[in-house]
Amino acid sequence: MPREVFPSQADAESWLGENWRELLEAGVEQVALLEEDRVEYTGLSLRQE
Repeated sequence: MPREVFPSQADAESWLGENWRELLEAGVEQVALLEEDRVEYTGLSLRQE
């Protein structure tokens, strides 16, 4: 999957909230949020468990 780049963390989180189903259908199981070289969070599951 290509990387998405956003101007802010809030924009990235909004995009993810709107697109997580499509990502899951495409085979994406987990996502990570990075800022520059710093990991904000990783291993965020797209599955509702």
